[in-house]
Amino acid sequence: MASTPVPITGEVLQWAMADAGVSRQTLARHLGVSGGTVQAWEEGVEEPTTSQFRQLAKRLARPESFFFLPRPPRRRQPAAQFRRLADAEAEVSADEARIVRQARKMQQSVSWIRTRESPELRVHVPFMTSATPPAEAAAALADWLDWSTHTRASAGRTESGTRSFVRGSLQQKGILTIHVSLSDSEIRGFALPDPIAPLIAVNTADSNGMRLFSYAHELAHLALNEGSVCLNPVHRGKEQWCNRVAAALLMPAAEFKKLVVTRLKTNIVSSVEDVRSLARYYGLSLRAVAVRLEDLGLAVTGLYSNVAALAEFKKRGGSPDPDRLQTKPRVKLQQLGRAYGIAILEAEASGLLTNSQAIELVGVSRAEYAEFRSLVLAGVEG
Repeated sequence: MASTPVPITGEVLQWAMADAGVSRQTLARHLGVSGGTVQAWEEGVEEPTTSQFRQLAKRLARPESFFFLPRPPRRRQPAAQFRRLADAEAEVSADEARIVRQARKMQQSVSWIRTRESPELRVHVPFMTSATPPAEAAAALADWLDWSTHTRASAGRTESGTRSFVRGSLQQKGILTIHVSLSDSEIRGFALPDPIAPLIAVNTADSNGMRLFSYAHELAHLALNEGSVCLNPVHRGKEQWCNRVAAALLMPAAEFKKLVVTRLKTNIVSSVEDVRSLARYYGLSLRAVAVRLEDLGLAVTGLYSNVAALAEFKKRGGSPDPDRLQTKPRVKLQQLGRAYGIAILEAEASGLLTNSQAIELVGVSRAEYAEFRSLVLAGVEG
């Protein structure tokens, strides 16, 4: 019995592939067809079978009805700026595309709320280019965040304490900072630029120290105001720039150099154990500290390579988020962040959202929403 062809709109398929970051060859491999077959679908010359259609809709993380639209959406949302583990495959999975889509919906909701409550509101992340010296860029961002050695030290020197402080600082400036669960993914984080509700997402599969560095790295991407998927080798220069800015932001040069001398009794760091000592002090990963040491000329040749050889990424998934063992409202606040919670609560209070709409946007039951509200109002930092 012949399979029934499904009359999808080729232009819509092409749009969905580009939006999800899935190449023609990748989709073809997933469906077990040739690249030429997918191209024929895009051009409207051929049509997929029912089975193929269902698989491609799932792979591109779109409802099946989407592919019957007469034309693609007029505007594509800015694509996420991904940061992956070293040597990871530069493809976006269906789960990753779904997570980005959910993040965009959150961003759109908060942008809509903020625009109606404060029409003149703008989140002015200092603008940079990749030609800006990393130290200069880090200093500008630290000034914007109102950071100093004293304010950072007030958070304590634990990874979780420092991470909470940095996340809180970003949210106070209006940046949505969400935690996404991608335990099987190589993605470290992504950024979605927006003048009203810029967003940073980090992966909870990472340790606290890695997440901390991801906050700073993605903030650097927001400063670049980039909206393209960073999966291509041509972006490596900007990735390196963002790493250097993040390292300088989290480990200020004068303080860092002094610490090397006083804590390690040396001017040049040569051992991984010394790197580990500094990493514990700052609550950061070994790689982040090694990047800073090399950038400041405080490391022997090859130190970073020695650190990388330890395969520090084995920590991924090994330490569950501390809030995941608590109530669902606490978990939701940890995932969504307090900035998102405040926006929803204020919109409900002003009548922009009904109680039912607010509950739906948080994704909890009516009873759970009462606890979520109490946590946000009590100042609990997600």
